[in-house]
Amino acid sequence: MTLRIKPLIVGFLALSLANCTDGRSTSIDLGVSTRWHSEEDVFEIAEGARLGYASAGNGKNTLILLHGFGARSDVWREFYVSISGGGVRYVALDLIGHGRSATSGWTNYTVLANASAMAAFIKSKSFDRPVIVGHSLGGLVAIATAQELRREGRSRPRALVLIAAPVYPVPYPRFVTAFRDRTLLSVLIDQLPARLKSRRVLRELFYDDSLITDAMVTSYAHNLEDAASLDGVRKTARQLDLAELESFSAKYNSLNMPILVIGGEADKVVPPDILLRFAASVEGVTLVMVPKCGHLLLDECPDAVESAISRFLQSLD
Repeated sequence: MTLRIKPLIVGFLALSLANCTDGRSTSIDLGVSTRWHSEEDVFEIAEGARLGYASAGNGKNTLILLHGFGARSDVWREFYVSISGGGVRYVALDLIGHGRSATSGWTNYTVLANASAMAAFIKSKSFDRPVIVGHSLGGLVAIATAQELRREGRSRPRALVLIAAPVYPVPYPRFVTAFRDRTLLSVLIDQLPARLKSRRVLRELFYDDSLITDAMVTSYAHNLEDAASLDGVRKTARQLDLAELESFSAKYNSLNMPILVIGGEADKVVPPDILLRFAASVEGVTLVMVPKCGHLLLDECPDAVESAISRFLQSLD
């Protein structure tokens, strides 16, 4: 029994907890000319169905930031001001069932449901041609959001940035399989110490695990203790439909906008060939592959990510 469960536990730890914090209201000093305020701002979609978000900065470019599966908007905490010297407005949202969006009013946790919610948020705020940035699952939501907004004029995205996004269907990773599980396995995973699970997540997703810090481990462990977020992550995994992803991947060329794709050459979750295929098949794609980097590029290789996005934003001017 132990030998059969262990691989699933390791896989579950792989991405599900990527880049999370404890969700408390904090203000993070960015060391430049602004501060990132993570107060609990929410946007009401329907009764009990709310999107949590935080914003910072100001400038002519608005970046909508979407985190990956099992993470929260705090994933972007070290990212904000370094892009374009701080002349950017950042709006980081929690996906449905995650972080401050882990509220009781949601029933649909699919990629397309997330896209519909994000599109409603963007239109309500009247952002002028925003750039949507998504990591992993957030990248899929970014694409679907852009497709939904492509005829919206002012709210139509100016460009997309996809970081380690599974742009074509792949077999369910082990961590998703574990979350989709409805048997004793999910109960056993819940009983493991949070810091142990957190460290296993990072080791699985980093290329160089010597870069993992105690602060990272502690940060990820907090999310394991959040019952509402864990429930939302499980529901997201159980409603993840690869056939749905195939249906909208056929419409990629209809996006008709500049797209930056960033991937890790050592990514075990989204292999480089997936991103190479996307770059070869879709018009307007700039591909940047980061050597010696795994799936959590924002943590492991932040300088490379920030540099690539800065150059991309400059090319849009």
